[in-house]
Amino acid sequence: MSWARTEARSLAQVVARIRDALFRPVVLPDDSPTDDESTAPDGSSEQPRWGVIAIGLAIAGGLLAVRLSPATALYWYAFPLFGIGVAYVIQFRSELTARWWAVLAASAVVSAVALAQDWAFSGHVLFNVLLLGHAAQSRTRRTWIRVLLASLAELFVLKFAFQRPMDAVGGVISVAVAAVALMLAGPRREPRSTPKRGNEACCGVESA
Repeated sequence: MSWARTEARSLAQVVARIRDALFRPVVLPDDSPTDDESTAPDGSSEQPRWGVIAIGLAIAGGLLAVRLSPATALYWYAFPLFGIGVAYVIQFRSELTARWWAVLAASAVVSAVALAQDWAFSGHVLFNVLLLGHAAQSRTRRTWIRVLLASLAELFVLKFAFQRPMDAVGGVISVAVAAVALMLAGPRREPRSTPKRGNEACCGVESA
């Protein structure tokens, strides 16, 4: 039963991290970045790039329409996360460490095998929870967390409403697998901050 306790602890940590990211106050340090820095104090640089998401959704929707009929629930289950997930990875790719890239690649392989073998598993749920875990490591990514939570809720609603009971169970299993994968992925790479102009000036005076 030790593995069950470990799994439950991992899931609790993921949930707590997401909860804290949504509800904890954003406390900015005294040396908040200046206007010339890449990360704005209000976290605006971490807000979703809605244009990229819209383009991603349009491309994913168009490509999957060739394979799946938009008249089926499976189509609406499949394509939204592609557009959302790709947009997230593009925006925050600089934060993905080698371990994160390895976990994402391994997750893609496992998802493909599970689909081919018709396992009780959901690659969409797996990737959704992985991205949620990554986003929850930031204090200013609340809008992204809400978008990913809405995506995850949609996946489970469609699973329970239109798919087999086995698929709904597979979604729960995928959440547990994602919790383990998040432990393996570890922390994100912290974005680099640009030095303040005042500090640069001081350094220039000292060097002079």
